[in-house]
Amino acid sequence: MRYLQSYGFVFSNRNWGANVMFAILCSLIPAIGPIVLIGYFFEVIEFLLGSRPSERDKASDYPLDAIRAADYPSDAFSARPLNVLPADPDPETQAYPDFTFDRFSEYLMRGVWPFLVRLIVSLPVALLFPLVFMMGMIGIGVSGGTDSGVGVAIFFIGIFLVSILVGILIGVLSTPLYLRAGLSRDFGSAFSMPFFRDFLRRVGKELVLAELFLAGTSSALSLLGVMACYVGIFPALALIMFAHHHLEFQLYKLYLERGGIPVEVKGRRSLNVMRGDDEEW
Repeated sequence: MRYLQSYGFVFSNRNWGANVMFAILCSLIPAIGPIVLIGYFFEVIEFLLGSRPSERDKASDYPLDAIRAADYPSDAFSARPLNVLPADPDPETQAYPDFTFDRFSEYLMRGVWPFLVRLIVSLPVALLFPLVFMMGMIGIGVSGGTDSGVGVAIFFIGIFLVSILVGILIGVLSTPLYLRAGLSRDFGSAFSMPFFRDFLRRVGKELVLAELFLAGTSSALSLLGVMACYVGIFPALALIMFAHHHLEFQLYKLYLERGGIPVEVKGRRSLNVMRGDDEEW
C-alpha cells in the first residue's frame, strides 16, 4: 500500500487542475453531484485496473460489438478484462482519464449503486448518533454544578473521538460492499457475504490502516481548508475524494494479488470470449 501516493496521484494527469475543479463543482451540486463524482471515480478505478471505458459504453450495457481493439489504441489496455491487472508494474503512477461533462449521465448511472450502498451502511449510525448526543447533553444539564464546564469539555472531546472511530468502522464495513457495487454496476450483488468476508480476511489489516490514514489526513486537510478563509475546504475535500478512491483501488488490487475473487460485471462478458473462451465474468 502506498498511502502518501494516494494524494499525489491526482497530479499525474496534466489536466489535474481542471479535474479538481470539476470535482469541486460536482460536490456543490445538490443531491446528484456527489453521485456523479462517485461514478467518475469508478471509471478511474477501472482505468487503473486496465480496462478503459469506450465513449460509446453505457453504464448498464457493454455489448461485445462495441468492444474492439480499435477503440483502445494504447498498449496499456491490450484487450484485458477488468479482473486482470495491468502489465505495468506500477499502474498507480499512470495518468487517469479526465472528467468530461459529455459523460455526465454515465457517471450518474455508475455512481447510484455505490452511493446507495454506503448510505444504507451508514444510515443506522447517522440516526443513532444525534440521539446519543442529545442524551449526553441532557445528562450534563441535569448534573449541573460548578464542574459542568469541565463535563461539557470532556463530553465534546469524547464525542469527537467516538465520531472518528465510528467513521473508521463505517469505512471498514462499507468498503467491500461499496467497491463491489461500483465495479459490478449492480446493487443486489454488492451485498455478497462471501466476497465481504473474503475481502476482510485478505486485506482487512490494510483496510483498517487505510481508514486510519484517511481519517488523520482528511481531518488535517479540512482544518487547513477552514483556516484558509473557509474557501480552501472545497479543494481539500476534492483531494480527499481522489485519495479515498485511489486507496480503494490499491486495496482491490492487493486483494486480487492475494488470490481474491474478481468482481463480475453485470451484463458484460469477459473479453476472453472474443478469443474463443466461453468463460464469463
